[in-house]
Amino acid sequence: MPERCKIQTIMYNLKPEAIKKSDFWVDSAQTYLTALIWFLREEYPQYCTLPHVMALAFQPTADVVALLSTNPETRGTIASLRESVQRKAEGQTAGVVSTLQTALRR
Repeated sequence: MPERCKIQTIMYNLKPEAIKKSDFWVDSAQTYLTALIWFLREEYPQYCTLPHVMALAFQPTADVVALLSTNPETRGTIASLRESVQRKAEGQTAGVVSTLQTALRR
């Protein structure tokens, strides 16, 4: 996904402390954000706007993961998140999603 650098810039602006110290949660949240944007870009380009991405990010995680899994490219991008949802690894899933949601609330 060639948009990775742009999405990294968005994430760094939302969460500036990630510039100095990126960790698993920030990296995973960035991957989730990448998948959200890419999915809208490919499937619903008329809705590929930051407000729509944010609205999608705040929907129930299992529903969003199921939706993103319908696109072959985003399905691969969210493989680890999908796995954590399927295995009911609630701590891991919540950590990834809440990192992104907290950044988007700023």
